[in-house]
Amino acid sequence: MPTDFFHVPFKDERCDDIALTDCRTKMFSKYIPRASSDQGVHPSNESSLSSASLGAFSDIRNGDTLWIAGHGARHDNNKIVWIKDKNSRIDFTSEELAKWIGLELKKANVTQLNFILLTCFSANNWFGQAFGGKFAAALKTQNISGSVKGFKGVVDDGMSFTAVRSGGAVTKGSSRINYAAHSVLNGLIQVGSLGFAAHHEAPSGSTGNSVVYPIPN
Repeated sequence: MPTDFFHVPFKDERCDDIALTDCRTKMFSKYIPRASSDQGVHPSNESSLSSASLGAFSDIRNGDTLWIAGHGARHDNNKIVWIKDKNSRIDFTSEELAKWIGLELKKANVTQLNFILLTCFSANNWFGQAFGGKFAAALKTQNISGSVKGFKGVVDDGMSFTAVRSGGAVTKGSSRINYAAHSVLNGLIQVGSLGFAAHHEAPSGSTGNSVVYPIPN
């Protein structure tokens, strides 16, 4: 049976929390700790790490699924971000992430893998092609086949575990409007003060919030 693996490439308290929570929720899943970059987790996540089923990139087999948790860049479709602390962050382009993960998969002799990006805006394309689509195209250059699933809107790390069992995530809306604006607009929409304009937020937890990008042959 295929296995789901969860991983956060760089230390990030919020991303570690969502990946560990989702990993414990989904059956037949393992959490891959960081091997060399920013080892360990924030103290707030140590108990979750101790109770997780741990794995390694060498455990991945063709046909498995790798979930990568990160932050979407609000005004840039070509970045995934990890916030180490208030003074330090790490940005990867889609090409950099594909190259980085490609090295690990090559060691494991894996050429076919499905990816799920627990990343805000990973399926939004207001500023050009969405990060999920760019990542899928970049994976082809690493001789990897499969698919990439991204999400529209803001991934709700407090609720997404409820949808993880079926490969999904709950999102706050479906656009790049920030959550504060979303709360106001959604309230107005619900009472009928505004119509459903093309780029208004959808209600929280709306269906159809994900896009699957096949990795080109």
